[in-house]
Amino acid sequence: MKSSLNRRCRDCRLQIEHLEPRRLLAASVPKTNPTAIYMHYMPWFETPDTLGGQNWGYHWTMTNQDPNVIDSEGHRQIASHYYPHIGPYASSDPDVIEYHLLLMKLAGVDGVVLDWYGVQGSNGDIDRLLANSNAIIDRIDDVGLQFGVVLEDRFATGLEDTKANMAYLRDNYFTDPSYIRQGSQADPLVMVFGPIKMQQPTQWTEILQQAGEDVDLLTLWYESGDVGANGSGEYAWIYEDEALDNYLDHIANFYQLRS
Repeated sequence: MKSSLNRRCRDCRLQIEHLEPRRLLAASVPKTNPTAIYMHYMPWFETPDTLGGQNWGYHWTMTNQDPNVIDSEGHRQIASHYYPHIGPYASSDPDVIEYHLLLMKLAGVDGVVLDWYGVQGSNGDIDRLLANSNAIIDRIDDVGLQFGVVLEDRFATGLEDTKANMAYLRDNYFTDPSYIRQGSQADPLVMVFGPIKMQQPTQWTEILQQAGEDVDLLTLWYESGDVGANGSGEYAWIYEDEALDNYLDHIANFYQLRS
């Protein structure tokens, strides 16, 4: 009896050792409206856990707030009109990433467009921003979302920086099956915030040569002249004359004039 029991235990161990890890498929969320919804996502939040010491990231402080100050309700003093339900967080925190992506998935959001600074530029936090972005992208497929980028060129020191950033997109993002593609040719979507530095169509002709394929390039509203024939369109932004409270008027004018 003992010998038979030992043999069965050995057989169990062998079976367990040879089990292959099984990846669960992302659940689908029913939607009544087929329009794709993409969420603009900022990957630039840092906490003392990621920066060390008592330091908080600039986007929590904005030079005039101190998150180390905690009020009577337990809320930290942060530079935000709204207080996060989970409190101020780090963009690279895996639990935060999972939480945000699942919230978006359950809300019917189809994907995220990351505010993206690339791999070359003069901003000192470019490596950290890239690491945060990639940490988010690594989890996108797990929940069945898509992703794209809003390319920032404001810190480009020259044309070569933006070309290098486009080459990185080509080699690392466009090859991902979760990357957002649009149109009859399924071109990868690249939105640009502005552009701010690269404001000549000839520059964008050179930049897009690094993409390795046609790109669905969208500029900020009323900025498509900066990219010329390289662009596919424009996207609206958050803007109003504060005293007039007229954001919806700006949106209506944009769609009437530019669609």
